[in-house]
Amino acid sequence: MRLVIRSFAALGAIVLLLATGCASPAPDPKEDRTRKASSHYDLGVDYLRTGNTAMAVRELQAALSIEEKMPRAHHALAEAYRFTGR
Repeated sequence: MRLVIRSFAALGAIVLLLATGCASPAPDPKEDRTRKASSHYDLGVDYLRTGNTAMAVRELQAALSIEEKMPRAHHALAEAYRFTGR
């Protein structure tokens, strides 16, 4: 009986070690940059909608510093500049 219990305990430990070793792969750095840039873009658009153009410009520039090829951020930044008279 003790041998059976020890066998199940050992098997359980092995399964636990294997399961924890199969963690998800590291996130893709490009996806992380895109997500960060999108967050700044969203904040910038929200600031633009509420009339806070200075903060909108700041957030949209942050988005573009992370992800240069983001047409919607370029467009929103142009709108923010238009509102500020630049």
